[in-house]
Amino acid sequence: MSSTRSTQFGFKRSLRQVIKIKQIRRKSDQSSRNSGVAQVTHFLYLKLALFVVCLLLAAIAALIIGAYAHSTNNSINSIPNSNSALSNSHSNFDPRLLSFQQRLIANQQLVAEMRVRELAQIKAHNRSITSVSFNPSGSQMLTSASDGSSKIWDRQGNLLRETKPGAQIVWHSSFSNDGKTFITGTQDGKVRVWDLLGNLVREFQAHSDWVNTVAFSADGKSILTSSSDGTAKLWNLNGQVIAKFSGHQGIIWAASFNPKSKLIATAGADGDVRLWDLQGRLVNQLKGHRDAVRSVNFSPDGKHLATAGNDRTARIWSINGKELYQLRGHKGIVRQVRFSPDGNLLATTSEDQTVRIWNLQGKQLEKLQGHTDWAIALSFSPDGKVLASSSADRTVRLWQIN
Repeated sequence: MSSTRSTQFGFKRSLRQVIKIKQIRRKSDQSSRNSGVAQVTHFLYLKLALFVVCLLLAAIAALIIGAYAHSTNNSINSIPNSNSALSNSHSNFDPRLLSFQQRLIANQQLVAEMRVRELAQIKAHNRSITSVSFNPSGSQMLTSASDGSSKIWDRQGNLLRETKPGAQIVWHSSFSNDGKTFITGTQDGKVRVWDLLGNLVREFQAHSDWVNTVAFSADGKSILTSSSDGTAKLWNLNGQVIAKFSGHQGIIWAASFNPKSKLIATAGADGDVRLWDLQGRLVNQLKGHRDAVRSVNFSPDGKHLATAGNDRTARIWSINGKELYQLRGHKGIVRQVRFSPDGNLLATTSEDQTVRIWNLQGKQLEKLQGHTDWAIALSFSPDGKVLASSSADRTVRLWQIN
């Protein structure tokens, strides 16, 4: 009897231990489940917090970018008509007053607005057309050619006047500042002044070899010439030498007046560009081209100049001689480079038969095709809306710039 009770008591105690162990396990499992839920909940809260932080950071960034864009737009909008060659929205503003840096900003903003189309093709001469230029009002255009003739056209391409073809190639020509006369430089080293009826007014022996450049000064009181005899010269209107510029090794292909200061630039077959004062003293020497320099042109504000040459490049320089940008893309000699009247664009001609338009950072904006031989010379109309290009294909093409 005692043994039976002891056995029952042991069984009950074992049963209570089993039950207790199960209870402990259930509590442990419940605790584990609760801990897992807590971990998942903690993870979800953390993820939500990170998402909120990201949203806040994105909102702050958007506010900063918006404020910067508003500031930039205000700074650009504070430049009235910075691209007046392409837009007439502020016709009373002179963009030549802009700094070079301001024109860079305006140029970046309005490049997409530029469109160029061919207006007309003029079969102007019987041989290569070596020079083309507009008169100061933009109503007439002057062309000269290796057939020895010079012709005056209206803006629509109608012939108005012409000089009689001569035995001497006319390499360059330009209107006077009042538009009442024009000047030519020829193969025989002579400079000739003509009236608008094509009558010879004056001539003088300027050089012993080809005259490559002829140009009037801004005040119209002097004439600048360059020549294959290795010199450039400054003349009064009576054909008397005021100054002589010597130092280039070989042909001086081009020369240009600075429109805002008493400086002259020359470009030579030696690859150098030189700056001179009006007394013929060397002021600076620009080196960078790897071959002959064919063309030089000052910006309208007189603070920069552009050059072009046989190394197939054009370059933009500061007046102190620092090279700023290179214009690369032509596949042949670059014959000429010109700033637009507002100084926002550059145009070049090349023996690759193309005319190209560039921004002030050296980026090509337009490639104008149509000439079937060397593209030689070019000129912007004073309002900047028309670009004229001449070629060895005996034509002048007029391009509309919108």
